[in-house]
Parts: sequence; structure tokens; C-alpha cells
Amino acid sequence: AEGWQMLGRSYAALQKMPEAVAAYKKALQLNPNNAQVLVDYADLLAYQQQSIRGEPMRLVQKALQIDNILLFLMRNLTVVQSFFKCTFCL
Repeated sequence: AEGWQMLGRSYAALQKMPEAVAAYKKALQLNPNNAQVLVDYADLLAYQQQSIRGEPMRLVQKALQIDNILLFLMRNLTVVQSFFKCTFCL
């Protein structure tokens, strides 16, 4: 799963979004409870949609259930800020 995650990040950096999505989907098939993969994928989808609503929000919520919340917050501050902005905007 780690290799697919790295591939997804690489594709995203190269703006090859369909390939990045496919790589993250494969990473999640192999390890569906990897909080970091969930967050990375949520970040990619939120970037594409220009919103964290829907699937990105679901992925972030799942990651929060899996990972230690304090460590999650420290590692993923940008995604968390977007989460709370979106939540308070509803």
C-alpha cells in the first residue's frame, strides 16, 4: 500500500489527477484502515472538487476514527483546517 500511496503523491505533484486517484484507490484496497492514505486521498479529492464536502469529508472522518486524534491533528493541520472551515460554513 505504501508504494501505491507514494505513486499517488507523485502523480498528484505532476497534476496527473486520474492516475493519482487510481493509485490512492489501490492503496486503500490494500490497506483500507491506513489513516494517512485516507487523508492524502481526501486532500486530493478536495483539491479536485474545491470542497471537502462529500467523499473527502467521509474519508477524513474515517481517518479520525482510526488514528490517534492528537497525532492526526499535528500531521494534517491543513486538512483539519479545511474540515472545520467547511463544517462551520454549513
